[in-house]
Amino acid sequence: TDTASTQRIKLNLTSPFLAPARMADVGKTVTKNVTFTVNDKPQTGVSFTQTVKPTTKLSTITMLHPDPSTVEQLLPNQNYIFGVSVNESDGIPYDDSLGTTNRASKVDNYGGTKIIIPVPTGFNLDNDSTAKMNAFTDGTTITQPGGKGTDVIINAPAGAGGQVGNNGILNSPEYQIVGAFDVSQTTTAQALTASGDVTFSQIINGDSTNNTITDSADPWKVTILPNNGGTNVGQSD
Repeated sequence: TDTASTQRIKLNLTSPFLAPARMADVGKTVTKNVTFTVNDKPQTGVSFTQTVKPTTKLSTITMLHPDPSTVEQLLPNQNYIFGVSVNESDGIPYDDSLGTTNRASKVDNYGGTKIIIPVPTGFNLDNDSTAKMNAFTDGTTITQPGGKGTDVIINAPAGAGGQVGNNGILNSPEYQIVGAFDVSQTTTAQALTASGDVTFSQIINGDSTNNTITDSADPWKVTILPNNGGTNVGQSD
């Protein structure tokens, strides 16, 4: 006699943890087909729709050290450590529940990521200290090609960045920027604001159009401590 049986196949959402960087089809809705055989005979396949839509919430530049809650005004010509976070969700629901990456998401960074940071007047990047603080091993660079007072550029090549899998073990800290403000100190506090927003762009797939996500954050702002007549710059005694 003939018999019939049913085999249920369930496709679960999972994480790309430890998968190769640069996922395919990021930013697109695509249809995938599943084929199978029974007793070596091809059967009618099934299809499903997949959407991977990364999001970001770019931060403005904030001071990391010293503590900005206790040091609100800065001395000129002295290094401080600042940071910027991308806060990128890779677009996979399973991973999204684990949070976001501080740096660019390596699984979405298909063709490279660039962050452009206009700086307040006189900011001078300390290249060596910045490199040591970040300790990049993936080819990412932080530079100030035009020198003092010009944009700081973060370039993360294709596949570079962090990942939220494995309880965040692979989630690197925010991008860290070390430098000083080469400005003359005055008798009143100086509020310095960059000329434009911090901007972010990332190539997420190999298509010729609709292949980039962008974001922006408020301009970088600092306040320079006044010199109230002391013998040392920035001292008030």
